[in-house]
Amino acid sequence: MPDNQDAKNPALNARTTKIWVALALTFFLLMKLFLNLKQIPDDFMVSNIPFQFGAYASSLLDRGEYADCSSIPCKYASRMPLIPWTLAALGHISRSAKSIAIIKNVAFSVLTLVVFLWIVNVHRKIFPGSAVAWFLLLPLALAPPLARHASSIFYEEGFLVEFLVCWTLLFLIGVLFWGKKEKIDGTPAVTACLAFGTLIYLTKDTMLLVLLASLALGILWTARFHEARTLAAVLISLAAVLAWGAHNKIASGRFSISTSWDGENLYRGFNQQSYDIYPYINLDEVLHPPQTVTLVNGESFTVGHREIKFENEWEWNDYFEQLSYSWLESNHQEAFNFALMKIYNFFLSVYLNPYENGLNYTYANFIHFWLIFGRMMQLELAVLLAALWRRKNSYAKALVAGVVVVNLTYATPYLLCFNYERHITVYLALVAACSFMVCSALLSPAEAVGDGPR
Repeated sequence: MPDNQDAKNPALNARTTKIWVALALTFFLLMKLFLNLKQIPDDFMVSNIPFQFGAYASSLLDRGEYADCSSIPCKYASRMPLIPWTLAALGHISRSAKSIAIIKNVAFSVLTLVVFLWIVNVHRKIFPGSAVAWFLLLPLALAPPLARHASSIFYEEGFLVEFLVCWTLLFLIGVLFWGKKEKIDGTPAVTACLAFGTLIYLTKDTMLLVLLASLALGILWTARFHEARTLAAVLISLAAVLAWGAHNKIASGRFSISTSWDGENLYRGFNQQSYDIYPYINLDEVLHPPQTVTLVNGESFTVGHREIKFENEWEWNDYFEQLSYSWLESNHQEAFNFALMKIYNFFLSVYLNPYENGLNYTYANFIHFWLIFGRMMQLELAVLLAALWRRKNSYAKALVAGVVVVNLTYATPYLLCFNYERHITVYLALVAACSFMVCSALLSPAEAVGDGPR
């Protein structure tokens, strides 16, 4: 019945939907490529890529060693491996950062398109008659602030945007099929979800909760359906985690599935100076040489940290980790207030925090409008979830629970430590993906999502 209706209505036809999806992703890719051409100088090499990624990639290219020896002591566990290895692999084609960014962005867009075209087919089966819900994802393809972050090869969000959107959709499809006890289309979704979850974790260790949610779904799926493919995917994911920990043990002397940069990142989120200047000033300033910074309200603070020499990277990690714990133990009220500031900034702020020097004023306004629109999407998702929950059946509740898991797994690390606009922008993309899935369920005939006879 739904297939016949779709055939009569071209707007809902699967082929038409795929064409629109392809056009939207093509436009998003063109924005990314435009930003690459505009923002990356022609003479900017892979070795110049900041935040240690270029140093690791250059070490892999020149010496075949995963290390950053641009400063003393050398570091072997300060960055998760996916970005350096990707940059090094593309560095065999060209050492130009611009060329690497273009190749990476084309590859990521092609991968996203493949996933989305598969999802179009599955979406029609689980949500018949709800193809119009795809328009809820259209703002993502038209949002320059999202393209700005997705296009980057300088920080993790440039690799996470498309991965996380695909993961969200696959995770929710897997949750829905698990609730409906339907194995055929669910197994590929769960397997792909585990693959994306692993790649996301190998990009940024604060995304460990994303991987854990994927593993939980894979284990539940394997237990219910005795599916060998999902069991294999679970084991491969666990092997990847253990392999990273083993690398750290061999190369740096400590088994850890995170990074040696975590102590410094924890310190950014838990110290008096950060409390004084957040969210208006970049928290990196608390680790630079002492200087005076001025907030938007005119208030000034002296922030910074004296340079300290460490014997190895774990001593560096442990030193800042201990400073963070000491501040928490001694400043309960400030820590509580700081937590409220982080929650407010993540869920409610509509301003570019911290403001980036040199950012085009017009583009800053784009970000401002995008954040306003994003807060409206958050409200929309809350309303849609409430409406779906009222259906009072296990399938609807499974989807609601899945949406809650998606939001918590991504948001929790940023609520605990600190968050910037780039973290929030990626989160808003996940909000749009969740809204798409929930709206699809609401637009479908009741029996399609479990409201029929029981």
